Amino acid sequence: MNRYTIEEIKEQNSKSAKAIGFLFAAIAVSLVWGFLQDSLPAFLLAGVFSLIMFAETREYKKSYQIEMEAAKLEDDQVS
Repeated sequence: MNRYTIEEIKEQNSKSAKAIGFLFAAIAVSLVWGFLQDSLPAFLLAGVFSLIMFAETREYKKSYQIEMEAAKLEDDQVS
């Protein structure tokens, strides 16, 4: 198992949260484009973005739990 510092975990979570935001925006734009142009490829692209966002969200949740556990352990060590 790889060991990361809390700062590295926070940085990874920050990047993951930004990626989720960009994916959400990409899904919204693809759906609007699909409705305006009646474009099947735009809907398919929105579907791909949704799958990627689902996977990214699952990993973000796991990483966030690890961050919370690490912060709790650090607080316990300081006390």
